[in-house]
Amino acid sequence: MSGPKLLTPPGGELLYDHTNKDGELFLLDRALEGCLCLRFDRAVTAEGGCVVLDGKPVPFVVRDFSGLTVLGVDLRRELNDYGKKALLAVSGFRALDGDEMETLTLPVTTPEREAPRPEYAAHEAIALQAANVGCRAATQNKEGSAAQRQKTKKNGKIAGSAIFPFFF
Repeated sequence: MSGPKLLTPPGGELLYDHTNKDGELFLLDRALEGCLCLRFDRAVTAEGGCVVLDGKPVPFVVRDFSGLTVLGVDLRRELNDYGKKALLAVSGFRALDGDEMETLTLPVTTPEREAPRPEYAAHEAIALQAANVGCRAATQNKEGSAAQRQKTKKNGKIAGSAIFPFFF
């Protein structure tokens, strides 16, 4: 019998979305946070397994969900920008019956950065204006609150401390 196989998409190219910080299966198991998830065709053990990205070992986890065995490859530190390409090599995993998988090398890419869409230009202009107003208000509030604190001090005490002494 042949060794276990990773189920890959048609064409064999993997897409890792670095903007999805949780990852595809994070809700099933927190260890899969930020992982590229690949499925084995049968149960395997993690012992002896090796996952390498462009010649550099990367962290991985193997999880079994009621007969569905998943390999989670943590690529957050290596593929963390738009338009990156790398080669992922997976090897050494053994099925429960002892058969070892053949080394599998797959290209991995991150999505390209999307250009702003013209149909959203008005919405983005309003969002930018609101962000600028918020930044200005926060700056003015910070400066104003320091001046306000100076005005409210009387005889070394903050006004209102006689009424609520436990707050000051």
